[in-house]
Amino acid sequence: MSFHARIEQRLTEKFGKGAFTLKNKSHLHEGHAGHDGSGDSHFLIFLDKNAVQNLSRIECHRMINVLLDDFYKEGLHSVSLRLVDGVQ
Repeated sequence: MSFHARIEQRLTEKFGKGAFTLKNKSHLHEGHAGHDGSGDSHFLIFLDKNAVQNLSRIECHRMINVLLDDFYKEGLHSVSLRLVDGVQ
C-alpha cells in the first residue's frame, strides 16, 4: 500500500473523514535530495483547526510526526501541515 493511502487511513482513524485533505507533492521534488523517484515521498496535509482545537501549531506538528513516525522509518521523506478553517 502506498504512503498516500496509509497516511490517509491513519489520519482518518485519528481525526475522522472530512477533517483533512491530503495532497501528494512529490512531483515538486523531482531531482532533489530525498526524492526517491517513487512519487510517494512528499505530502501536504490541510487539517481543520476544529479537529485540534486546544493544540498549538507546534503541538499539531509534533502529533502528526508521532502519528506517522513508522512511515518515516520506512522511507517517507516529508510531510507539511497547514491548519485551516474547514477543508474542501
